Amino acid sequence: MLTHATRTISLALLALVAGCNTEGPTTPITFVGPASLVITDLRTGAGETLAQGQQATVHYALWLYDPRNTDSKGTLLEDSRQLGSASQGFTIRIATDAVIEGWVQGLPGMKVGGLRRLVIPPSLAFGDTGSQGIPPNAWLVFDVDLLAVRN
Repeated sequence: MLTHATRTISLALLALVAGCNTEGPTTPITFVGPASLVITDLRTGAGETLAQGQQATVHYALWLYDPRNTDSKGTLLEDSRQLGSASQGFTIRIATDAVIEGWVQGLPGMKVGGLRRLVIPPSLAFGDTGSQGIPPNAWLVFDVDLLAVRN
């Protein structure tokens, strides 16, 4: 049988342990997403088809993956329409040395005028190092609007 002092100390320790939370308000939450790249055409284009190695002019938006929200979109990290020269889009070569592997695998086959959603696991994005504003081991959601294709 516990004495009054022992019981009081035990209850205090239980309260202390229960109150400990390693996920503080400033700790970013990284959700586990799909094991591989998920490609969804939200709008099928009717123009030229993009191939790996070509230059693509796009508008894109980037979110952290969060399965609790609509379309699994968490925090919006970047929207090319809000960057400089928004009306012209952003031009990049779709190649391993130029963009993340999720784009290299996920954008070829897309037609100009199309809108494609990519849910990209960390292994095809920024891995365990992360990148500017992107935490380590983060799943990403991109909506990519293909405006033009060039060789």
